[in-house]
Amino acid sequence: LSHLFTEPLQWPTTPYQSLSKGFSLPYARFWKGCFQQLGTDLFQLIKERIQTWCLSPDRSAQCSAAEILSAYLSTVNIGDYARYQQLASDVSPILAQVVSAGSIYGADFLSDWTTALRFGCSRQDPRRFNFLTSILLTDPIDPKYT
Repeated sequence: LSHLFTEPLQWPTTPYQSLSKGFSLPYARFWKGCFQQLGTDLFQLIKERIQTWCLSPDRSAQCSAAEILSAYLSTVNIGDYARYQQLASDVSPILAQVVSAGSIYGADFLSDWTTALRFGCSRQDPRRFNFLTSILLTDPIDPKYT
């Protein structure tokens, strides 16, 4: 699978099937199935690409990253506490970058990422997302202030 992510890759989005104009629910469900089967190993293969996409001004890249991260978040209830800790340590720095860049990219960017978080956290135990609280409540201008 890692060879798929060495070349520039853009997952197409299908607005007519999505929750927002860019975030594609079918692609998020596809990635959720992949993570359910392959676990954190798959995320480790594509983590660098996702970090690149999160900082891209291209909306398709942003949506692809949001779809994949939301799918990974939606598998938080699978496995033991060690897997949960791995997921939290994988996702936290990436989402911190997204939150700090939110004011740069505008409303469409925020809409896609809000939809992604909604998909990733829906029907989950809210206690499993304590790591998200500190990220979402961080001041993007002064990260020391939370």
